[in-house]
Amino acid sequence: MATLEQYLDMHPTAAWNRNSWDERDAAIDVRFHEPDVFFTPLANYVQMPVGVGLNQKWYTGREMIASHANHNPIGWYQRFIDGIYLDSRERALYSRKRYGGKAQWDSNDELVTRFSNDNDGLIAMAMNASLLNNVTTVHEKIARDAVLRFAQNKFLGNLSQWDATHNVSSFDGTGSNKFDIKYLEEMSLRLAIRSGEHKGKFGDYANPVPGEQFRDNVLLAVPTSVYWDLWNSSAREWMVDLRQLSDQRVINGGKIQYRNITVQDYGVSMTLWNAGRILKQVKVTEPIMWGDGSPDPETGVAVDNIWLTGQGGAAVTHYIQCEAGSFIAGDFKYGDFINVHTMRTNEMGVTGGCDNLDGMTITVEVVSSDPVTARIVVRKPITELYDKVLADGSGAYAYVTAAQHVHPCYAIGARGMVTWAGREKITWNTPSDEEADFKSIKRVTWQERGEMNTWDPDLYEIVYCEGSFANRGNVSIR
Repeated sequence: MATLEQYLDMHPTAAWNRNSWDERDAAIDVRFHEPDVFFTPLANYVQMPVGVGLNQKWYTGREMIASHANHNPIGWYQRFIDGIYLDSRERALYSRKRYGGKAQWDSNDELVTRFSNDNDGLIAMAMNASLLNNVTTVHEKIARDAVLRFAQNKFLGNLSQWDATHNVSSFDGTGSNKFDIKYLEEMSLRLAIRSGEHKGKFGDYANPVPGEQFRDNVLLAVPTSVYWDLWNSSAREWMVDLRQLSDQRVINGGKIQYRNITVQDYGVSMTLWNAGRILKQVKVTEPIMWGDGSPDPETGVAVDNIWLTGQGGAAVTHYIQCEAGSFIAGDFKYGDFINVHTMRTNEMGVTGGCDNLDGMTITVEVVSSDPVTARIVVRKPITELYDKVLADGSGAYAYVTAAQHVHPCYAIGARGMVTWAGREKITWNTPSDEEADFKSIKRVTWQERGEMNTWDPDLYEIVYCEGSFANRGNVSIR
């Protein structure tokens, strides 16, 4: 990441030659340069060649393996010696997945009537109104999930290496796994040795990743909770606020510097909410439909005595119905972040934990809960559909989990730890409304084909930490 421009100019559309771009590609490019984009530019983006089958690998990244140099003397009169053995290695990419999204309105909606006779204008409106945010959010999650899933070098905040014993199940809420600034020094030592695997030569303490000007350009990207913990710790006396220096390494969000290593606040949205030690997990026993969950505005119940939220009437369920007797007072408190999800996982070391990397997992904020009726009311209407009984035999439509939050920190020696192999560029379509007696729906969809692959896993590390949390109450470890 030698310059800000090189960092930001990486996104899925960049894999295609700009001579083939149209105004929609340009709009995508602009959106990926907004300040809320962090994970997408960390990946490489390449175009899968035509002719590679769906489930075939494309072999690329071929490089020479350096041979051993035998420094023993040869015979004084020796006429022949063995040749230097040369070999090579290469990496393989898959491109087997498809992603997409849709926005739709009635043809009489105000947003549509302005562009009803202009298909390009309708697409542009839909892109600006919702779909560009949908594209960038999807790719931010794809990139983040790939970095998490393919990580080979993982640690905890207390400097322990991740294994079957040391994982987020050992987080106990005491702060013993808050980020330890000594990690940055240990990371430098490890990267100096591991960089030989990918850079062809070892680094040193001052420049652990050769050619990257490491201690001038490395990013330690941390969530806001960890950033707060660092800035309010004894390590603060060694930190410099880069904004005071007008430093060009400030990419998105706040920055501080520790011994020439840049510490970046990447925000709160990509925190692994409720991914750790389970505090309470309950079954959802009735379907959750779009718009459910928030207080009924027709009864005059306003969130914070301000917001009449969502839609009223009997067609909407104004709570999440959980299994009877499954929680008590205090399990789901006002201001708590909880997850509604359909998948559970043991991958983080927590048995039956919430799978934050599944697309059906959403985070909602509690307004109130009633253990007598086993109902939870949330701040905003739920925008995902949970209307099918889960296949796990639980009889539930979903789970609600309150757990300790996990705050991953990303130590990035060089970008390109994962690579997106794109098979089809982002395309846009306006499907017709053919089945209804009276056509009234206007739809705009986007889709693309591609897949994230691991690339240079030795050039980054992930530290899973406990962190401070505060929303509508005091700061505490959560």
